[in-house]
Amino acid sequence: MEAHEAAGNSSAVRRPPALVAGGVVLLVVAALALWWRTAEGTANASTPGTASSEAGFSPDMSVHHQQAVEMSFIVRDRTGDQEVRTLAYDIIGTQATQRGMVLGRREGGD
Repeated sequence: MEAHEAAGNSSAVRRPPALVAGGVVLLVVAALALWWRTAEGTANASTPGTASSEAGFSPDMSVHHQQAVEMSFIVRDRTGDQEVRTLAYDIIGTQATQRGMVLGRREGGD
């Protein structure tokens, strides 16, 4: 009976998407931190060629961040739950900023 009552609890149903989205953001940040640390250690190594995995990483991550932004807009627009909308808005801002960093853009432009 407790499981049935929990299933009817709307807050229990709404928390998993927020937890999943938060987990995705943490994984992306951890991957970028690991990549950055590795990139700093190999900065004095030879410059990667245009066909290297290093050269392909940035455009791939840019697409990944843009997808996170687009998915968050979908979630934000389709939910009435204010906590989920707030989380989606936070993901939009964070992922858009990180995409700009991956692309080498600074606020104010060059």
